[in-house]
Amino acid sequence: MIIVYTMAAMSDNMEPDNMENILLEKPYLSSNSEENNQISIVPGNPIRKINTTELTKREKQTVYGMYVKTYAAAGYGSRFSTADELFEKYPCMYALQRYYSRAFVLVQHKQFYNKISAVCHNDTPLGRAILFHIIGTLLNQPGTIIEASGAVSWILRKRGLAPMITNPTIIRIAIGLKPQDELLINPNYDINNKDNQYYTRIVYTQKNGTWIADRKSETLFGTPYGCRFSADDCTRQCVEYIDFSKVQGGRYRKKTYKKKRKEKKRKTLKRTTY
Repeated sequence: MIIVYTMAAMSDNMEPDNMENILLEKPYLSSNSEENNQISIVPGNPIRKINTTELTKREKQTVYGMYVKTYAAAGYGSRFSTADELFEKYPCMYALQRYYSRAFVLVQHKQFYNKISAVCHNDTPLGRAILFHIIGTLLNQPGTIIEASGAVSWILRKRGLAPMITNPTIIRIAIGLKPQDELLINPNYDINNKDNQYYTRIVYTQKNGTWIADRKSETLFGTPYGCRFSADDCTRQCVEYIDFSKVQGGRYRKKTYKKKRKEKKRKTLKRTTY
């Protein structure tokens, strides 16, 4: 269970173009690691959903400082000049209850998913282990995705930490591509090749009357289950699962628990292929 929590009550005294460089190819802790065994005790260290609007000024500066240092270490400048700018873009963060100063992820709100868009750790083995513990846990629950390439994509695949989404229609829905945007599936994709990514997306934006194409190769991780959310801010909860594995022509079928709707759905599935 993910619990909404604020950092003030804790007991502990990205969206860059190439997020993979943030991890600097450093190893994920093995199952024999003492530190990894410590954070594996989930009941004692649950993942907390933190509403950044409720952080104190000091807490915001602490998190912002860690964000700036993480990306600077990877050779990137910060896209945000202040903590307020960062949290306006990323209203929610996830961290372990007693380890938010070691690692956390920041998310954006998409229509049907929470998208992990920035990842931060304190450049220690424990920090990196916590980071992937959080990422792996969130991606195995409905309603969370991450677009990754390079080291992030490779670690998630190599260690089997999260499922991949390969249905082109689901990918377009999940990442919010517009009709004019292109999605090119890699015909030679090899899951065991660390340099391979599953697709290339080309997003078109218009600036001063000129169309500009932004081309990136990525792999999408998460479950095919999206969510119908109760709100658009960090208070939102998943009130209904949407099974995007049963999509056709860009549409989706809603998962419902009402008996009559379930019976109707069974009859429809008999004469429909996906």
